Amino acid sequence: MGKRRRRIVKKVMPKKSFKIFQCPICNEQAVIVNHEKDSDYAIVKCASCGTSMNVRWYRSYDNVDTYSEFYDTIMEGRLYTNAPLTKLNKDHFAKIVSFINYKGGVGKTTLAVEISAVLAQHYNKKVLLIDSDPQTNATFYLMERWLRMLI
Repeated sequence: MGKRRRRIVKKVMPKKSFKIFQCPICNEQAVIVNHEKDSDYAIVKCASCGTSMNVRWYRSYDNVDTYSEFYDTIMEGRLYTNAPLTKLNKDHFAKIVSFINYKGGVGKTTLAVEISAVLAQHYNKKVLLIDSDPQTNATFYLMERWLRMLI
């Protein structure tokens, strides 16, 4: 007879579910998800600013999934609220633009520097140009421009 196989016991950890979330309008930790058993909808409500929404509840959903739908609806502008939307201005969100090409000599650095200059000068935007190239050509190019402006 062969060896006796050892029995493998898998521990099932209970899934931790968050209860309170941050409101995308008032930035307070006050959003609560209420779902009654055997109901097809959950109520997502901010206790601080009063924004609320009914979200469709699926069997596979958790509180986080319902909050995510609430958050996406507000950020896409599909939920109209009575709360002041001063903190929810899409012009203040950062846009990330990347120029990537594995081939060398195609003008990635030149394009990145020139587009960032146009955005800064003509459209009065704040621009952060990150030069992750080991040759640091964008850095040298911008330093030359900056030194010319000082002289």
